[in-house]
Amino acid sequence: MVKEKNDLLLRELCDRFAELTGIRVSITTMHRAVEKLRLRYKKNSLRK
Repeated sequence: MVKEKNDLLLRELCDRFAELTGIRVSITTMHRAVEKLRLRYKKNSLRK
């Protein structure tokens, strides 16, 4: 998911992960997973 669209916020990654797997994870868990995999994601939480 991150490689396909790296402008997603962590909250959005959590939502997409839940849609795909049926498993809800916290933003903290997603952050740790993304960091461990050394992937880049959008860090700014202010979207207009």
